[in-house]
Amino acid sequence: MVPLRQGERAGEVRRLARSACHDLCMTNRPRFAGPWPLASFACAVLLLVPFARADGFAAGLRAGTPGVGAEISFPLAGSLRGRLAAGVGSWDLEFESERITYEGDAELQSLLAVLDWHPAGGSFHLSAGALVNDNRVEGSAPVRDLLLEANVVVPPGIDLGSIEARAAGDTVAPYAGLGWGVGPRSGPGWRLALDLGAAWHGEPDVESSLSDVPLDAVPGGRQLVELLLAQEERELEEELAEYEVFPVVALSLVYRF
Repeated sequence: MVPLRQGERAGEVRRLARSACHDLCMTNRPRFAGPWPLASFACAVLLLVPFARADGFAAGLRAGTPGVGAEISFPLAGSLRGRLAAGVGSWDLEFESERITYEGDAELQSLLAVLDWHPAGGSFHLSAGALVNDNRVEGSAPVRDLLLEANVVVPPGIDLGSIEARAAGDTVAPYAGLGWGVGPRSGPGWRLALDLGAAWHGEPDVESSLSDVPLDAVPGGRQLVELLLAQEERELEEELAEYEVFPVVALSLVYRF
């Protein structure tokens, strides 16, 4: 096999990236649903490959508070590198307002795009960029609990349905952090990388709705339940208002080509 020169190697990287992105995002597109399918993460990563110098490209896997996923990084100029990291995850969660407790889960789906500045040219870097954020908290609580807390007489033995609540921050959150990873002077090979930072996504917005509620079985009917639901939504927003910052702590295993 004849070895590729540097220009030919970069061209081959671009060709493979376009081909892989087409296969993931077009061929598989009907099989994925939701705002942040894994195929979209992969396409975003692959589309950056043609703009990276093949001899400074790095890729790996990561795990941390944003979930598990993959990352790439590439040299830009001097002590600057660009980096893109995707994370997905889910875990059970319990949260509460002033009156009732919700059972649900935290759903994590995000894309972190940053510039890493290596002031000494080594592995240490300062980072700034944005977290494209579809992280959210979802949960449910019995309508019966809400009515009982409001001193409403509830007929026994009747399933009154549930309250479904969803909380999410801003879609694009500014990010700042520091860490250790692939630097301008790093040679080829495997290495561990660490990110420590925070994304400011603002006060979470809360949306709530009723599920399978037989309003004719509730004293006062629709008006009472909707009034209590609006009050509950305000209280839940107040409880979650302090969570304006999403902490980012992630460990990666990367290979620098």
